[in-house]
Amino acid sequence: GHSIGETYLQLASASTNVVKPLEYYQPHNLLLLEAVPGSRIAHLKNEDLTEGFSGLAQALAAFHSASIPSQLRRFRRHDPDRLRNCTRIIAMARPDVASVANKLDRELRSTIPSGQSLVCLHGDVHPKNGIALNGLVTLIDLDQSAIGPAAADLGSMLALLHYNWRIGLITRKRERELASAFLDAYAGSRQLPAQRSLSWHTAAALLSERALRSVNRIRPEGLRHLSLLLADAREILRTGGVNS
Repeated sequence: GHSIGETYLQLASASTNVVKPLEYYQPHNLLLLEAVPGSRIAHLKNEDLTEGFSGLAQALAAFHSASIPSQLRRFRRHDPDRLRNCTRIIAMARPDVASVANKLDRELRSTIPSGQSLVCLHGDVHPKNGIALNGLVTLIDLDQSAIGPAAADLGSMLALLHYNWRIGLITRKRERELASAFLDAYAGSRQLPAQRSLSWHTAAALLSERALRSVNRIRPEGLRHLSLLLADAREILRTGGVNS
């Protein structure tokens, strides 16, 4: 494997909308990054937040269209063995949701999308990792970048929005508004992945990110809604959405 510093250097040379490294000292694996002016998208409100999601999607589309740096690792979070391990951990911590977690795991592993083209993934897409200034968004925190299907990044964001609705941080209407702004802006810059792929990776992210982190990072709101989150993931996988 290669270092985080080398990853940043390669990504910065491949894409114009990411935080730029100023200096990298290999003996100590020490990386100095430029300061990025603006506001984290997570700190924006109302229409500014909607515009921030659109800008984040445009930055992500450009990132996905960039040439893939050499030696970039493969995205593995949604690999069958990783999903199975997530399910095992969740079931051990919460035996009351073991049944629905195992059903979701089986359904995910039996419906893995095929023929997905590979791109340079950010790997950790959420509103804190985009800095907005004058309508443009810069991507930060690239240490989880990897080679994988574009739907993995998009599904991660859709899963986060769904989680935020399910635990009561945003309304169902607001979740849909932000998801639409995000996907529409991405589609304006780059072709969206197939709906089946988007749904699969959203469901996988609900398991491997939202449900797992509720358990291993002890997030009370996520734990309170864990059964619903897993059931939602099954519904998204089956139909592409949740009717509530």
